[in-house]
Amino acid sequence: MIKIKYLDIRRSLTSVISKLGIDIFYENITEINRPCFYIELVDYLKEFDSNYRELKQLDFDIIYFPRDKEGNNSETIEALEELDNNFEVEGNKILVVTNKQGEKRFLLIKDVRMHIVDNRGHYEFSIDLYDGYGKPIDYELMQELHLNFNKEEK
Repeated sequence: MIKIKYLDIRRSLTSVISKLGIDIFYENITEINRPCFYIELVDYLKEFDSNYRELKQLDFDIIYFPRDKEGNNSETIEALEELDNNFEVEGNKILVVTNKQGEKRFLLIKDVRMHIVDNRGHYEFSIDLYDGYGKPIDYELMQELHLNFNKEEK
């Protein structure tokens, strides 16, 4: 199973958002240049499922800061709609995530919600995925076993 880490998902989100030509931040929200997007991980739930498999549920909020601090609702909604359209893959909202080994996973973006709070646009969504957990025991399989029987006569 291809393992995906949070940083792989954030790297893919950054790649998709960068196509809009607007600055992206994800660490220090105090030093931003408007307009920009800010990627925030709201919730990260891991639930052990079975041997070497876990369910990961990640909730994101991508915040759009418009040019003016006072805000412009039309500009904000337009930026959120453009962001939403960038996730479209053959009629679905998909995030293509590539891990450090170059392996790809296609993750469905669900529960999308767009709204404006305090003159900032919010694009909220969830991603659920099953991922590998731990490291399976690595052992050599048993080779052929040759048995010799001695016949004893009675």
